Amino acid sequence: PFVSYEKVLTLDTRDPVWSALPEVTEVERSRMLAAILGRFAVNLVHCYGAWQGVILTGARAKTLLAGAGRQAFESAFGQRREFTRLLISTPVWRVEQREAVLAGAAELLASGWTPDVMLRSAA
Repeated sequence: PFVSYEKVLTLDTRDPVWSALPEVTEVERSRMLAAILGRFAVNLVHCYGAWQGVILTGARAKTLLAGAGRQAFESAFGQRREFTRLLISTPVWRVEQREAVLAGAAELLASGWTPDVMLRSAA
């Protein structure tokens, strides 16, 4: 059966599906997931022409890119033969920020911004 990148990357480490691969150790699984994330990211770069860079965020990215996962990600990201010159110069950032949306909204409100349209007034 077909399993998408998204499904594999979002599976919890305690999901029963991993028991189907008893020979895969925790370290190997981390490397494998980091490599899948690298392939997924490079496919998105190709799909959207995101040559200016890729931003990865969230707790899952932090876990996958720790330790040996970083090397597996880099290796998988650079494996594509198409547009190699562009991929070499495509940066990848891992942004670690809690509540990024709330921080951005707070900064916007602190700057004195007011919405043009009020959807609902406060009770």
